[in-house]
Amino acid sequence: MACDEPQSSCEEEVDISPLSSIESVKVDVLDEEHEQCAAALNVLAHTLEPAALDAVLRVFIRHFAHEESLLEEHLYAVEEERVKQDGGTSLLLDSRRSHFRDHERMIQEVKVEHTRAIKNDSLVSSAFVNRLFRDFEHHANMFDGHYAEGMAAALA
Repeated sequence: MACDEPQSSCEEEVDISPLSSIESVKVDVLDEEHEQCAAALNVLAHTLEPAALDAVLRVFIRHFAHEESLLEEHLYAVEEERVKQDGGTSLLLDSRRSHFRDHERMIQEVKVEHTRAIKNDSLVSSAFVNRLFRDFEHHANMFDGHYAEGMAAALA
């Protein structure tokens, strides 16, 4: 099917599968923020209203900025110093770029869908919401799970 609209508006509507369990990152404030993200996503799934997607965007932006700040301060700065002193490479520092890009990607996709829904005076696509759920689960459990031990130790 040819479609000039963003991908989500060209897809069939689907049932939204519930969010899967989000693993603890062993940092209470970040676990609480993940719960806030999940709560906003669940409201979106129930209403499909653009205003609910805007709320998801705001909580994502706030959480991602806070998480990035904590990671920079407590993990990446220490690792950069270690690499500077010892030389070599760092998988931790290499993963920073893809982790932060995933934040940017999710924010951008939410903005595009929000703009589409507002422009068309329509609800948010259920297919988009379902994908956003899967993206958030994957991000929280894979990217964020990757730093859990190190961040918990650094903050202890």
